Amino acid sequence: MFQKQAIVTYADGYCAIVDLSEVPHLPEAEVKQKTKGQIKFHQMPPGVQVLAYDEKEGQPVRAAVAGWSEHTGCTTVIVNLQSGLQIYTDDDPRGVYGVLPGTFEFVRRRPAEAAGMLVPRIVRAASPVSRTESDGYSLTPELGYLVGAMAGDGWVAHHDDKPRDLCFCGDMEEVLGRWSECVKAVFGADTHIGRLEQPKVPGRYAASSRLTFNCAAKAPQFADWLGRGSDNKHLPPWFVTAPIPCRKAMLEGLLDTDGSVSVCKAKAKNKPQLLVMLQSNSLRLIREVQHLARSLSIRGRITATHTPAGKAAWMLNLNNTDVLAAGIALRAPNKRAALESGVVSNPDSPAAAKSDLVPVTTALAAAAMKAVPYGKEDGYGGLYSGVHVGKKKGFLSRSKARQLIEKFAEKLQAHPDWEQFVRFVERAEVTWDPVVSIEDTGVEEIGYDLTVPGYETFMAADGAVLSNTMSFSVPVSKAAVDEVVSKMMPEKLLLGERQDQPNFVPGNEYLLGLYLASKAPAQKTVRRFPSRQAAVQAYRDGKLRIDDPIEIG
Repeated sequence: MFQKQAIVTYADGYCAIVDLSEVPHLPEAEVKQKTKGQIKFHQMPPGVQVLAYDEKEGQPVRAAVAGWSEHTGCTTVIVNLQSGLQIYTDDDPRGVYGVLPGTFEFVRRRPAEAAGMLVPRIVRAASPVSRTESDGYSLTPELGYLVGAMAGDGWVAHHDDKPRDLCFCGDMEEVLGRWSECVKAVFGADTHIGRLEQPKVPGRYAASSRLTFNCAAKAPQFADWLGRGSDNKHLPPWFVTAPIPCRKAMLEGLLDTDGSVSVCKAKAKNKPQLLVMLQSNSLRLIREVQHLARSLSIRGRITATHTPAGKAAWMLNLNNTDVLAAGIALRAPNKRAALESGVVSNPDSPAAAKSDLVPVTTALAAAAMKAVPYGKEDGYGGLYSGVHVGKKKGFLSRSKARQLIEKFAEKLQAHPDWEQFVRFVERAEVTWDPVVSIEDTGVEEIGYDLTVPGYETFMAADGAVLSNTMSFSVPVSKAAVDEVVSKMMPEKLLLGERQDQPNFVPGNEYLLGLYLASKAPAQKTVRRFPSRQAAVQAYRDGKLRIDDPIEIG
């Protein structure tokens, strides 16, 4: 059971990031009573998928969702990860999913038993192209840039509450020109675009230009794709299923407008740093841009911030090495200059290493300590120290792990854990996040869950892999089916072995009467009635309880 989590869903070639509480599901529910509260199970519409973690292949995959459930009577437990991410769950035996420290064993544990566990976190997720057109539009780079720029500094103007114009505002001619080029590429070379110069507003805005394209027939589609108002902005549902050039151009449009790309020198660092960030009032938009970047193999992290006016906002920080590797090209001169400055973070720096970890077994780390020379004079002092810490904590930085593979594979490849270790290291789309603390809030809230058969996991919008706490097994072989029929049917499991209590107590109203009437007679005097009708009337008059022993005749 999970709370306050958003997830990434796919259906019909579209993608949506929704709160777990709002995942579309069928209305009919099966209700199961718990010791405290209840669970409502709903089936899912066909075709809904999520990103799950494939343990065998060590990578994210799309998987069908079979069910959605609502849980009441749950006390919230917060699981804090080393990266700063949090998982909101309850004291469920399957509440935390990951690898036990010092092993490669995948387990599910109660939060109270999860200290040190390594939770998989998906930081890159290649998205197969599902659509090349949508709603009559070809998903081209020009449409991608237009949508990204509109989500940043654009809007759909309404007249008489009806969408009519595509509007864009900016102060850099290169970006204004690119927006105009894209409008004409999408709607036709003879498209007329109006321009209005807006003077500087002291203390608020710089001088800017407003571009307007009057398109009453087309504007409703863009209003649907982008939302209305800065707090409600979002991307179209095809934002990660479009071709890669379209997705890449969409991110470029976002960074050219609402992005901040600069080179700065922090007080605590001696070297200049390239910062690539995007800020928005819309949490939905920021989450979608994070997943858009993830689909382009760009890592990103969301943090809370405030606008200069003190309004709550969200900041997405993108990994600068990933941005450069993706070939992101911007039109804004100052931002383009920052990207072309040659400043880039060292992927092997302590800060970078801390954010990208892989599991290592205690046994393999011990073997590596024997293989790696000790001492700075051999050039492996840092690697030896990293392996020494890894033996205690159960993880290594990916950079240290790659160095170990590159330099000492010949000495370690015979170790039984070596093959799995190499697989973890090579799957750079998944990093591993240690559980550092648990907070039992004592606050009771409604929780939600998914059932993902075959994988039993699903990815939250922030990348953390969650375990569905509700699961089921399906017997496949004839022997398994025969065993279920002979030993595991309800009539064979009337009493629980641990507490000698009934396993199945009817909760539906129409069954409850039969259940109560079939109970052993109460220790009361037998009451006699001349006829069946007389007994029924006595019950209706409240003179007879349903478990009173009676005789007729």
